[in-house]
Amino acid sequence: MRMRRCVLGAIVAAGVMACMPSWLSAAIVQGTGNTYLLIEAENETSITDPDNDTLIWQQVTDATANGGAALRSPAGTSSASAETLATYTLNFKTAGTYYFYVRYKNVDMENDANLGNNDSFWVGTSFGGTVSSTRFNLDQPRSDAAYVIHNSGNNNVDTNTDNNSTLSLVVGAGDLNTDKIWAIGAREPGTQIDFILMSTSNTLSDANVMALATAPAVPEPASLGLLGLGAAGLLARRRRA
Repeated sequence: MRMRRCVLGAIVAAGVMACMPSWLSAAIVQGTGNTYLLIEAENETSITDPDNDTLIWQQVTDATANGGAALRSPAGTSSASAETLATYTLNFKTAGTYYFYVRYKNVDMENDANLGNNDSFWVGTSFGGTVSSTRFNLDQPRSDAAYVIHNSGNNNVDTNTDNNSTLSLVVGAGDLNTDKIWAIGAREPGTQIDFILMSTSNTLSDANVMALATAPAVPEPASLGLLGLGAAGLLARRRRA
């Protein structure tokens, strides 16, 4: 009888895992009805080294970062191509054109007092884990002391051909409710990213961005219900045992 109960418990546990809400998975999941998605830079799915030179994004501990950590491009990074890629698994619930708000620091890795050498990274403007030749300049303002926020909807974004271009990611109906891979690439050393907030609005103030970035995540009610039922089933079987 005990063996049978253990088997039943395992089946229930497996059912709970199969119904595990996406907010407990590796994906960064947008809340239902939200028009923004917060990506903590250190919560990457993977970090790769396309040119195999051992220069990769580094996770750094920083008490002033939103989640207590950030992602920094390494010393020696070349601007010629994506030195290293950080990929993220995103799951959108709302279609639209999303603009990027980046909270960052410029770290003087070369000790040359020129933060202009530490103020850009490559960014994906489509899904698929590539960054092509689109760079995001973080030069207005530059700061090595405190984090600042930069909006891709203004004229400080450089896409190599048009310094006044806006930078965005289009999320279509076919991209919803499925895990999509998105990437950023290191371009200059010392670009330290706290978070990237994607929003369908390109006019958010810094205060708006921080309010969204620090708002507590709210699990989907249906997902909580599934977990509750599964946990109740396991507890009931344990008591009978």
